[in-house]
Amino acid sequence: IEAGVLVCAPAGNDYGRNSLAPAILPGVLAVGAHRADGAMFFYSNHGPAYAGHGIAALGEAVLGATPGDAGVKAQKGTCVSVALVTGTAALLVSLQRHLGHPPDPLAVRDALLATARPCTPDQAHGQPERCLNGYLDLPAAAAHLFRDLPPLLAPEPEHTPEPDRRHTPARSTPPPQLAQPSAHQPATEHAGASRPDRPTDATIVTLTQRPDLTGTRAPSPGPSSLAFLQGDLAGRWSALAGLQHRFPQFSLRAVAPDGTIVGSGHAIPFALHASERGGRLPDGGWDELLTWAFADLHHGTPPDSLGALSIWVAPDQRGTGLADRLLAAVKDAARTAGLDQVAVPVRPTRKHHEPHTPMADYAARTRPDGLPADPWLRTHIRAGGHITGIAPASMVVAASLAQWRTWTGVPFDTDGPVLVPGALVPVHASLAHDHACYVEPNIWVCHQLH
Repeated sequence: IEAGVLVCAPAGNDYGRNSLAPAILPGVLAVGAHRADGAMFFYSNHGPAYAGHGIAALGEAVLGATPGDAGVKAQKGTCVSVALVTGTAALLVSLQRHLGHPPDPLAVRDALLATARPCTPDQAHGQPERCLNGYLDLPAAAAHLFRDLPPLLAPEPEHTPEPDRRHTPARSTPPPQLAQPSAHQPATEHAGASRPDRPTDATIVTLTQRPDLTGTRAPSPGPSSLAFLQGDLAGRWSALAGLQHRFPQFSLRAVAPDGTIVGSGHAIPFALHASERGGRLPDGGWDELLTWAFADLHHGTPPDSLGALSIWVAPDQRGTGLADRLLAAVKDAARTAGLDQVAVPVRPTRKHHEPHTPMADYAARTRPDGLPADPWLRTHIRAGGHITGIAPASMVVAASLAQWRTWTGVPFDTDGPVLVPGALVPVHASLAHDHACYVEPNIWVCHQLH
């Protein structure tokens, strides 16, 4: 350690609070083992001796060489999880050298420990100390280690085609508090044309790179006609569960030179190809994305896709190309994490002008050049996305008539469909039962990454 050498050692397989050298020595990176489903192995050692310098990694079904002529077979235990962590550390040291930095294995150790991902109570079998400092997170560690090099981690998007310069954003004010990505707002706020009229000088970073920006908000834009979207139940419980804080590598901020937050993006990983889902995006859209991501996190299901929940740009930044850059940065974060695609339940910009038009008909509408008529859909298609279907019940907001009156200023004094400013479809009200329900459809757009 005095010579700057990193030593990685297995925590051992002695079933419990046991101390095994050299893993117990301060400065050594001790490694525990978890199963393929994310739960810690019961035999993986833990305890005070590993406090502050231990990390958990996959220790099941890891292919490795066997003695003699036995070839390769699946291995398990802390002896294989430590091999994966050692390889990870070597990769990051190699990257340091590649970027012209002096190799610093001990800084790599510190980055791995600082970005270790907390395990759930189920994964830890009710004993959080079983997970040591947390689970290995290579993308987060790389971002933390090279956080002073944002161009490497957030490259500029490729050139995009000629924009529709006639477009003016349909809303003059953004949803409230969206400089901190909100779990209540779909990833569909239009934020500019495909090529900038006046390029922005904002820098895009993730919360992994800039954890000091967690909780930051843009200046209040004033009252919003979309306050009713804050009543979405899935969005409320995901906020209470802190789901948006679990994935700082997928939370973006656009920072102006004066430090002002002028844009944001937020996404969550999920397992689209889990056996019970079969690779089909859900009719439940935005709400179902939150549910799937929470379930996958809880059960330790490895994700294969990224679901984009929100992209927001300050009004004075529209027309600068910042929306395109945020979308490109979301896709880049997914590539960095090794995910296959970005799925977006798109909330079209102009659909609220014609709430009685079926969403399928609206999505099929194109311009003479073949691109979608809707500006935000057009931005996604120009960025390489493909419309794959409709999410007919993407967000559901059900509340009392009094609550709806507070949100919208609409009297809600008649039964049946009620037109609400900003809503994509009518809200259905019942005076007898004193409630109204809004079921918002979105359009599924997929960006394949490989």
